[in-house]
Amino acid sequence: MHRFHEHDYGRWRGGRWYNGYHAGRHGWWWIVGPTWYWYPAPVYPYPDPYAPPVAVAPVVPMAPMAPVAPAAPATPPQSYWYWCPDSGQYYPYVPECRSPWQQVPARP
Repeated sequence: MHRFHEHDYGRWRGGRWYNGYHAGRHGWWWIVGPTWYWYPAPVYPYPDPYAPPVAVAPVVPMAPMAPVAPAAPATPPQSYWYWCPDSGQYYPYVPECRSPWQQVPARP
């Protein structure tokens, strides 16, 4: 099983954004070494290495609401890895997957 290791963070964070065409596809590309990862929009300061990019619907403005009392602190969200059954690898080791990504609970 491939995992994103702590020593990979410096390399991932050292990537750069490019907006334009690559491999016949237009969009935002996070470039890490020789590998290009497509995103529908840039993520700052850099994308999460554990989550593949997802398309997001545009936000529709809503009417202002009355103030609400703050909620109790929530439990931290579950972390996931994303498995591509077609390639038999995890994201970001494979930047795109032809079939839907499978969410797998992250293990330390």
